[in-house]
Amino acid sequence: MPSKSKTKNRKTKNRKTLRDKLVDEFKNTSPVLLQDDIVHHMGGNAKSIRNKKSFKKTSTTTIKSRKVKIKNKKTKQRKIKGGMSGVHDEFMRINIISNDSHDLQILVRPADNIYKSVVDGLEDTPKHRVIIRLGEDKIEPDGTFQDYEIETGARLNVEILARKGFSEILEDIIKLNLHLHPDILMLPEVGPDGSPTFNIVEPWRINGNVNWGSEDITYLPESFGDLIVNGKLYLNDNQLTTLPDSFGYLTVDGNIYLNGNELASLPDSFVKLISTHKLSKIDPDGY
Repeated sequence: MPSKSKTKNRKTKNRKTLRDKLVDEFKNTSPVLLQDDIVHHMGGNAKSIRNKKSFKKTSTTTIKSRKVKIKNKKTKQRKIKGGMSGVHDEFMRINIISNDSHDLQILVRPADNIYKSVVDGLEDTPKHRVIIRLGEDKIEPDGTFQDYEIETGARLNVEILARKGFSEILEDIIKLNLHLHPDILMLPEVGPDGSPTFNIVEPWRINGNVNWGSEDITYLPESFGDLIVNGKLYLNDNQLTTLPDSFGYLTVDGNIYLNGNELASLPDSFVKLISTHKLSKIDPDGY
C-alpha cells in the first residue's frame, strides 16, 4: 500500500499536468486569455496560476500580435479593392491637358476635390473659367477623385474659358440684382484725364476708378474676378453679404473699399489680392 506522501505527490503531479494542458488549450483557441476561466476549470483559485505577471504579459503580447496581423491584412485588402488605394494619405499623379497648351502634372489624394486641385495647379485661372472633363464626362464642381474612380496616371481634359469683358460682367451683375438698371452701373467712356475708360484689346481692363459705392448691390457674379482695374474699386455701402470665389483673382492698382457692407466672411481666394500684390491697400474700415 503506497504511503500518503507518495499519493499526495502523484495527485499534485496530475493536477499540474491538467493545469498545463488547460493553459495551452486557452492560448491556442481563445483570442483573449481569461485567468479566472482557467482557475475555474482547475477547481482552484488565482494562486494556482504560476508566475501570474509573466502569464499576463505573454497573453497581452499574443493579443497585440494578432491585432497587428489583422490590421495589416485589412490594409492590404483596401489597397487591392477597385484598383485604387483606400488609404487617403497616399498620393496619386494626375495629368492635366488644357486647351491653352498649359499641360502639367499634379499630386493629389483620392478624397481631394477635383476642381480645387486643378485650379490650384493652374494658379492664376479662377474656377469659374475652368471646365474639367474625364473623357467625355463633365466633372461636377463638388466631385472628388474617388467619386469618379480616378486612378493614378489618369488624364483630365481642362477647357479654360475666355475672360469676360466689362459689358458681359455688367450683364451678369444685373442678372443677380434685378432691381438695378444697367445705366446706374455704366461707366463713362472717357475718364477725367480724357483717356478712354475701356480697353479695346482687353475689354476687361478699366482705365481709371470703378465707383459702385452706395448702389444697393446685393450679389456679385463669379465673372467679377475677370476685371482689371487700373485705379480704385469702390464697393462700399452696398448690401453685400458674400463675395464670389473669384474675387481674389481681381487685379486692382488702387484701394478696394468694402466698408459699409454686411460681409460675414471672405473667400479663400481673397488672400491672393495681398500675396500677389494685386492691390496696394484694403480699406481699414473693413467689411
